Amino acid sequence: MSLTFTEVFAIQAAIDAYESKFPDRPSPSPEEALAWQAGGRRRNLLSGLVLHDAMQDIRLLGKGAVAVKMQLRVVRSAKTGLLDFYYRIFTGASPLNGPTRVAFLWSPPPVSIKVTLADVRSEGVATTAPDDFVYGPASNTYSFTFSKGVPANASTGFFFVSTNARAFAAYGGELGDAYLRGTTTVLKVPGPLG
Repeated sequence: MSLTFTEVFAIQAAIDAYESKFPDRPSPSPEEALAWQAGGRRRNLLSGLVLHDAMQDIRLLGKGAVAVKMQLRVVRSAKTGLLDFYYRIFTGASPLNGPTRVAFLWSPPPVSIKVTLADVRSEGVATTAPDDFVYGPASNTYSFTFSKGVPANASTGFFFVSTNARAFAAYGGELGDAYLRGTTTVLKVPGPLG
């Protein structure tokens, strides 16, 4: 079953609303979130195009180390079959002071893969979003900048890149200056395969 972008965004909006209402519960499945949002009324089941979804406890370096959670999601476009790489940050008691730069590196650089769009999802209750995006194809890195940082006990909306990739590796990239909590191991993130 293929989904339209509207259906994919409806699923994500339902998940975001559920997570906002019940922050201490695990993230719901698309079916659970849609059923909750519909008030228990049965809706046509929308199967998700989410290929990878993980939440990772990390510490971001910058102006001091700050413990955060980062959600990493890979979604296949229902219209084109191409991959989008989504990210979202959840802060705890400590804010990320501005400017905060979140830089991704695909390693090794995938042959013929390009970022075709960088954007942020605006629906849901999150109000913090990156206000700058830089892509350096020569160095194969891209970064989002939150010039005002991210407040304590908050979450960003999903920020993402669309690509021309059709396949990905769950650990095909790295997040610069981000380490698994309590270690010196760099956070591995999903990355496209050329």
